[in-house]
Amino acid sequence: MVRLGAMGDVLRTLPAVCALREAYPDAKISWLVESRCAGVVALCPAVDEIRLFPREEWARLLRGGRVLDFLSSLKALTKELRAANFQMVLDFHGLLKSGFLMRLTGAPLRIGYAHPHAREYSWLFSNQRVKLPKQKESRFDRNQALVTHLGIDLTCSGPLIEVPEPAKLRLSPFVTEGRGPVLFHPGASEVASHKRWSPQRFSSLARRVMTLTGTPCLVLSGPSAEEHELQRQIVEGSGGAAAAAPPTPTLADLAALLSAGSLFVGADSGPLHMASLLGTPVLQLLGPTDPVQNEPWSATPWHRAYVPQACSPCRQGCADVHCMEALSVDLVWDCLKRLGKENASWIEGEALNEVRK
Repeated sequence: MVRLGAMGDVLRTLPAVCALREAYPDAKISWLVESRCAGVVALCPAVDEIRLFPREEWARLLRGGRVLDFLSSLKALTKELRAANFQMVLDFHGLLKSGFLMRLTGAPLRIGYAHPHAREYSWLFSNQRVKLPKQKESRFDRNQALVTHLGIDLTCSGPLIEVPEPAKLRLSPFVTEGRGPVLFHPGASEVASHKRWSPQRFSSLARRVMTLTGTPCLVLSGPSAEEHELQRQIVEGSGGAAAAAPPTPTLADLAALLSAGSLFVGADSGPLHMASLLGTPVLQLLGPTDPVQNEPWSATPWHRAYVPQACSPCRQGCADVHCMEALSVDLVWDCLKRLGKENASWIEGEALNEVRK
């Protein structure tokens, strides 16, 4: 498998890889991935082996003008991939770098996307090219298309992600018995800050959840100072309805926390897709990103708070992010109620006639 990054895209490749495992139970499945996303692949029971793409090392060597050192590293990786004697490679990434790496393996069967879904001439490195439909489809369906090309019409019957027991034990002091907390994830990557819902509205939603359901809310944070500040603002503004989630220094810790939640609320992000693959119902707060391509995993219940805009979808964002501003607390609360009622009677009673903002 070649899917180098990013976190959300690697996660959305897992069902396709698990379908391959169902079809080829005795095969050895290896995954070539960047080190920053290797922790995601390590949680997938369908994968036997992780091979690292030294992206940061190569970038550093080339920036420093150390061309000979780069060529030496490239030669070493090529030797490693050839020695593995791969019989088939699937390029789920569809870019020049992934196509080139697929070709380095020397595998006789190299499957990738056809133009235009394969970009940067990456289709030149595959010898079987899969044409996708002209209409948009989810990333999950797009990845599944490479597997379907092989005549495989299976879905994974086992878990897509296995949470290690040590991670469960580390998180157990923070998770109460019974109904799990509602998990808020206010962050997004630094280049996608326009996907974020305002911390003030998260605080208002937390107060409403606690008042009307008695369910505590935990606010997740990534490692950046910016996300810690978002977490602080939401917790302080909630009046005790929300608390800071425990630190999750590894992706295994994050998976343990997400699996313990009763519901997940957040923008289109890697943690949202991880929660969905773990079976935790998700409410997607969608503004600038494409609603079709970024659907959560369909096997897990989900709802979406979304107000279509003339300028959406977009990638660059804007100063006033009116697509996210259009998501009122009332709208998100209504979506959350529907999602909760559909899953284990999350809303207790009907004392909803005095909904507080």
